[in-house]
Amino acid sequence: MSWTEWKRGTNDVFPGFQVSIKVEEPWAHYLVAPLDEPEPDKNHIHLKTTTNLTASYVGVYVVWVVKVDGIREINRREFIEAINRAAGLDIKYR
Repeated sequence: MSWTEWKRGTNDVFPGFQVSIKVEEPWAHYLVAPLDEPEPDKNHIHLKTTTNLTASYVGVYVVWVVKVDGIREINRREFIEAINRAAGLDIKYR
């Protein structure tokens, strides 16, 4: 399956953002970008979650890739630390 066209998120899935989705069992992939991002293909966050509705981690998303100006950002540790600072979370780097 290919990526969907970019469209506005729903109240249930990423409200206030534009989203492109691709499902490859057992994963659902989401590309998420701000509504005002003119080039979402080049600037987005790629999230993954399971499609297994019986799994205990349903609704949990994993940041897979961050793209800025079309370049894949690979320093996940620094990104996770920034999320922890901004959101007050304690996400562990593994």
